[in-house]
Amino acid sequence: MNTDYPVPPSALDYLTKRLGSLETIPNAAKEAVLSAMVESRLPAHPLVDISVEERHMHSRGQSMPDWVDLRYGRVNSFPDGVAFPESDEDVRELLKYAKDAGARVLPYGGGTISHQHGVGMDHAPYMPAEKGALGMDAMRAVIRPFDTDGMMNLGKLV
Repeated sequence: MNTDYPVPPSALDYLTKRLGSLETIPNAAKEAVLSAMVESRLPAHPLVDISVEERHMHSRGQSMPDWVDLRYGRVNSFPDGVAFPESDEDVRELLKYAKDAGARVLPYGGGTISHQHGVGMDHAPYMPAEKGALGMDAMRAVIRPFDTDGMMNLGKLV
């Protein structure tokens, strides 16, 4: 399959004037990307694939920026494993496994631990790692003016 789509001379001239000299970036060798991946930190589980190939394939979504990152090897983080549940019971088992392992569960292509109207107390230990210090500070700053008496459980989750 030919994926070479030459840029018309007028477009190339326009881009060169706006961006400067253009260079073709070579595709990243898949083997080089795979060899740079760190070992999974997850304990073994029959529904979780921790192979570098599967983790690489699920390291990005399907957006154009994700495709570009994969093509040129600009992938600096990878999932530790990819789960393949086949039933509701598998999902429950995997969520318990992830919680016990201290792992985040993300739908392929991204996600968050937040659900419904909050993360719930059972996810509280993981919230600072997901939101980051700045995110936690921002949530506290939003809550304080509305909860001067501490009635919104300030300090319990944030």
